[in-house]
Amino acid sequence: MKEVTIQINGMTSSSDVEKVNEALYNVWGIREADVNTKFNKITFSYNEEAGSLEDFMQAIRDSGFEPIQEDE
Repeated sequence: MKEVTIQINGMTSSSDVEKVNEALYNVWGIREADVNTKFNKITFSYNEEAGSLEDFMQAIRDSGFEPIQEDE
């Protein structure tokens, strides 16, 4: 299992958080997601054998937001 933190620009409301969460949970392999609205960040864990980081990044883009991966 891998854990990643991503900055998401443009999240301003609880409905934005719901959109991002829904997008992530629709990708196979997601385990848990935690959104920090104060810093516009989301930390999530996923099964690397089921999904890739790019799958999750694309899901966020498809929900209307621009993800920025932080350095590990």
